This record gives sequence, structure tokens and C-alpha cells, in this order.
Amino acid sequence: MALMYHRASLRHCRNKTIPGQAMQNRPAVPGSAAGQGTIPSIRLPPTRALPVLALRNGSLRSASRSAAAVQAAASMQASPQYERLQGSMVYQVAQQQKTDITELWGNNEVSVIFWARSMGCFFCQELARELRTDVLPVLQAKGIKSFLVTIGSPERGLEFAELTAYPAENLLADPENVTYDALSLKRNPIDTYFNPRTPLAIAERVRKDGAKVLREALSTWKPWIPPGKGQAQQQGGCLIFKGSECVYEYKDPATGRHVNIDEVLDTCLQLV
Repeated sequence: MALMYHRASLRHCRNKTIPGQAMQNRPAVPGSAAGQGTIPSIRLPPTRALPVLALRNGSLRSASRSAAAVQAAASMQASPQYERLQGSMVYQVAQQQKTDITELWGNNEVSVIFWARSMGCFFCQELARELRTDVLPVLQAKGIKSFLVTIGSPERGLEFAELTAYPAENLLADPENVTYDALSLKRNPIDTYFNPRTPLAIAERVRKDGAKVLREALSTWKPWIPPGKGQAQQQGGCLIFKGSECVYEYKDPATGRHVNIDEVLDTCLQLV
């Protein structure tokens, strides 16, 4: 039986085509050596490079990203502060027109936004004076945008600008405190009237230069009442953006405890 099985296997192998032998069994191509099975060379047209494909989630997708995909990726990198501010409408006091606050600077621009409490606060009138003399000239020389947001009507904003000599084109009115709410800036009676950091901040001003700017603000103080209920308890802050990325954030912990101006300027100048 073993011998018969061995002979059957040999017959099967002889009848089976082995790779490499198929060419030998084909008829000779005209112009070639007989029995050689030589195929004349065929010149193929040049091929173009195909886009690189990447396998993702079981499907093939082009590795080159569309403009929409790039924009989507960029938006995903936006800071939470920027995203919360998107769609927040404020008034440009100089134009008396509403605009989305995040449309005031471009993707590659550095912008500093200061938030004051309200237009009738003498600490805020002090801040506007300080920004006008010590901050705006430095930032403008470097092409850095800067804005002051404060609570009040756009019409009152024109009076505020005249009183403090702060440029109206850099002043934003937020009568409904939408940007304050978007950033969750402090708003409560404790930090407005009873926080010990307020008298400490006044003492620092006195030690620095005799509270010169604060005394000037008090000498011309206009106690305008905020338009909305509870807005007198609102605190301010400061944010620095590079495009849609927030690189610096400060929230006033108490009335009169403003951001450190030197720290803001140092941060800005490192970005340009």
C-alpha cells in the first residue's frame, strides 16, 4: 500500500504546474529564442506620485489636511478663556457700535484686556489714568493692542473718556457685564466692601508715590451709578492673549487691588 501511494503522489506532482515552469510550457513569442518564453520589454507610462494615505479608524484618509481641518485644529487649541469670551458683545465707545470682543485682535496679535469695575468707581477712574500714562505708550510702541472694559452705557463711556483722558478708541463699554460673567470675575459684597486687601492696596499706593493718581481721580470723581442691579459689587481683572491663546490671567481679589502693571508689561514684551 505504501508503495502504491508513493507512485500516485509522483504522478500527481508530474501533472502539477510548478511556479517558474509555466513560462517554459508556453509557445515561443515571435522574435524570441524558441522555447525560451521570453516576453518583449514593455515601456510603461510614468506614474504620478499619489497622496500619502493614513489609516485611521479602519478607513483610508488623505494625509494632506484641508483648510477646514486646519481651522478646526486651530480652534481646538484656543484657550478656555478665549472660548468663553467668543460671542460676548461689547460697545466700542469711539464708534458707539457693538462688536464681538474676540474680533478686536487677530490670530497672531498680542492683545491686553483690562477690566475695571464700573465707570463711576473712583478706583476705575484711577486705573484709566494710570493705563493712559504708563501702559498705552509702551504697548503701542510695540504694536500691542490694549483695551479697557468697564460697566456702563456707551454714551457714558464718552464722558468717562473725557474725564480720564483715556482714548475712546481703546475703551469698551459692557453695560450688561457679559464679559465679566463669561470669565467668572468676582462679584460679591464681601470682596467689594469688607476685604482687607482693599485698605492694604491703598497703603501700597501711599508708600509708592503718596497715592498721587488715586488723589487725582478723587479730585474729579464722578460717582456714576452702574446701569444694572448688583453691578456695583463687580470686580475686574486682566487677560493677555496671543491670538486665541490666553498667556496671562489676573482676577482682582478685592476693590482697588488691580493687576501689577510692571508684570503685565514684562509679559507682553516677551511675546513680541
